[in-house]
Amino acid sequence: MARTYSPLSLVDTLVDYIATNIRFYSENIPLLPEDIQRKLLILFVEKGLLTDGNLIRIVGSNSRELRMQNCAYIRNSVLLIVSHRCPQLEVLDLSGCKQVNNRVVRAMLQSCPNLKTLRLDGCVRVTDSAFLPRPFQLAAAMTTLEVLSFSRCAQITEESLLCFAKGAPNIRILELSYCKHVSSTTVQTILQAFRHLEALDVSFCENVCDIAFVHCSDGLPSLKRLHLAKCRLTDAALFSLAAGCPNLEILSLRWCLNITDEGLTSVAAACPNLQVLELKNCGHISDVSLSALAQSCPHLSVLDLSWCKRVTDHGIQTLVASCRNLTSLDLSFCDIFSDVPTVNITASSIIHMAQNEPKIQSLSLDGLGSAVSDASLLALSRHCPDLIELGIFAPAALQPTTLSSLGRACERLQTLRIDASMHPNIDDLLSQMEEGFANLLSLSLKASHAGPLTDVGISAVARGCSSLTSLELFSADGVSDVAITDIARHCVHLKTLVLLESILTDVGIEAIASSCKMLEHLELVRCHSVTEASATALVTFAKRLHSVRFKNCENFVLSEDSLRALKDAAVEVLP
Repeated sequence: MARTYSPLSLVDTLVDYIATNIRFYSENIPLLPEDIQRKLLILFVEKGLLTDGNLIRIVGSNSRELRMQNCAYIRNSVLLIVSHRCPQLEVLDLSGCKQVNNRVVRAMLQSCPNLKTLRLDGCVRVTDSAFLPRPFQLAAAMTTLEVLSFSRCAQITEESLLCFAKGAPNIRILELSYCKHVSSTTVQTILQAFRHLEALDVSFCENVCDIAFVHCSDGLPSLKRLHLAKCRLTDAALFSLAAGCPNLEILSLRWCLNITDEGLTSVAAACPNLQVLELKNCGHISDVSLSALAQSCPHLSVLDLSWCKRVTDHGIQTLVASCRNLTSLDLSFCDIFSDVPTVNITASSIIHMAQNEPKIQSLSLDGLGSAVSDASLLALSRHCPDLIELGIFAPAALQPTTLSSLGRACERLQTLRIDASMHPNIDDLLSQMEEGFANLLSLSLKASHAGPLTDVGISAVARGCSSLTSLELFSADGVSDVAITDIARHCVHLKTLVLLESILTDVGIEAIASSCKMLEHLELVRCHSVTEASATALVTFAKRLHSVRFKNCENFVLSEDSLRALKDAAVEVLP
């Protein structure tokens, strides 16, 4: 099948040209049509080109949206100016802007009375003081708010949320994941105050337990999306949800260790519109739940069963026979270290799924050696041409040519994870990636010390996967500057690079920094030949770098001067 090419529109071509040559046109930005300015802002943010000056020139009295994800280098003084220049603002997204403080948030709320969406995810300096005291000063903006997100804002407490519960009755979407002060009482108040709530995310709020949902049985027909990962829930909470939330479409119960088939079957029976269900590491879930889903949830499209060790071939085959709309299935590590000897997902389930689920786009078989074989991968090649994401554990008997067949057949494949730690010749396997994987964007490779990744295989990957934006190499004992330089030469769009135990030196890092202009994150673990000179190269060449991690690299010692240079370049040094 021939690859299709979608040319840029004339407008997109113009915007891209202006962004690329902004030093010549910055003074003319205010003269551009509003639609061009909006697209230009989006492109600046995506490419890390937004500056204080460009932001001031783009926004104005007619601006309706301001999306500035991860623009941590824009000064708060500039954001204060923006707040006064954009009175018609309806959407404000400052996610990842760690510099944003209470004064900026309060100014935005006071100056933008039509605000409908406020996203402050990861704004770690924002506290309750942004909204308290004197919340009446913010009344206009709070009244119009429909979407509010405080994910990873660890300093936000119940006090602020109660303020919104009283003053923002129109909120439909509320995201509070990783907010450690959110409790069951907070959730109870939220569910009672926002009767039109459509989506709630309290994932990783470990103070939330069953009592938070005791009033759900009173009826929450508008609630469609609920994220409860790692909350301390039992079947009692699921019974309440089943009784009061019949229109649930998305339910995340990842790491809810105490739920069982009894609670989940009640949800399945009561929520026929369920489309997305995440059950990662819910160890009590078995084929009983899968049979209930097959019987009651025909619209199910995304199912995460990773680490559910009681799931077997029978459950999977029952599910795929009835749920014909599955596009994503995660079976990672379902039969690893299980204490139930009958648990086993084999290649027959994957073949059966490929034949019955031609719409499948994402399939995770990480850690399932028995499910991956030449026959199961060839079945995916024949029946699943729309596959976009695939994770596999490559058994020792896997033929290298099977991988090339998969690449040629699944032309849309963008994300590939291969654990080849048991394969006897990983170089032969990777040599097949020189053809058929030109559209691959993300690649993660794991080997073993007995058969590590080497320059031969990684150089083949570099030549065949030139579109890569993310590359992770684990057990890269045989990967030197030779292969890393090939990566720098061929994979110029790379944004993320992770290397574990590579023998590369500062030469390889400088090659990556100078050639991969889009690099945002670099992580090196136990790469003992790398020195402080790598940090200097990154500051000099990698202008869009957001974060770095040098862990257990024996010869890498970061001086005060290098640390200051990285900080001045707005690069976060991760522990």
